[in-house]
Amino acid sequence: MTGRLGLCCMWDNDRTFPLRTMTLASYKKAGSDGAQKLAEVVLHNVSQIRAMINLCDQRGWNYRIPQTVFPLMGMPDFELKPTDLPLWPLIQRVFAGISNERGSVRLSMHPTAFCIPGSDTPKTVVAALSELELSAGILDLCGAPSSYDAPINIHMGCSTGGLEATMLRFKSSFEKMSSSVRSRLVLENDDKGDWTTHALFQHGWTGPITFDYHHHLCNPGQWSEYPAFSLALASWGGYRPLFHYSEPDPTNSNRRAHCEMPTRRANDYGALFDLDIELKGKSKAMEAYEAL
Repeated sequence: MTGRLGLCCMWDNDRTFPLRTMTLASYKKAGSDGAQKLAEVVLHNVSQIRAMINLCDQRGWNYRIPQTVFPLMGMPDFELKPTDLPLWPLIQRVFAGISNERGSVRLSMHPTAFCIPGSDTPKTVVAALSELELSAGILDLCGAPSSYDAPINIHMGCSTGGLEATMLRFKSSFEKMSSSVRSRLVLENDDKGDWTTHALFQHGWTGPITFDYHHHLCNPGQWSEYPAFSLALASWGGYRPLFHYSEPDPTNSNRRAHCEMPTRRANDYGALFDLDIELKGKSKAMEAYEAL
């Protein structure tokens, strides 16, 4: 039986709780005002996140925090840290509100597709490690546990030199991560390429595996859904798994494109796990999923 459903980042594609961003060019153009303007963007974003988490708590949903809460600050060479922001005490206060008010909302994060710790390009690895540390820092500020109850989910996203070599590079990067990242990091089956659920397990990943139904449909490898699902389920040990659900967009020739609304529920095979809904309809899609 599926546990709690999870909202991914936006309530309704930024119409009700719009998030703001800032490019590096606009930051530099602002000159001495850049830090203040960036702080205002972050304060706005964190306040919007707080409002969405409160709504999720009311509805019994989980919430995936977007990486864009802190624009620019996941860049390894960016000149400011979050604590350097002029409005940091106010930002901290909002985060404290999230920590106190989130109730039973399970928080998670999913860094960008460019977060590839197993890359063969050193600059990519450095950028990935910086992005992961920012994710862990955001979860820490929200009072989320340093465990798989507040997972940071990424894809391998690379197979240069073969799967064994890629996993070795990944494990080398893993050792460089803080305990706040390592204690939360989970890997997800990819929607294309070599990194299926079984490939992750067979090539030495011993942490949790996020089973994505849509990705398995697009890229099953040699396994049907149930064996892949079961392997991922067992990989979480004593923690409740957090899986992902979406469906292919029937109007798009690319099966990896996500549909707006659900047409069916995921087969839970009688197991208990939480499920992030990655359909494009966001909260409306979640309401529709609950009604199925």
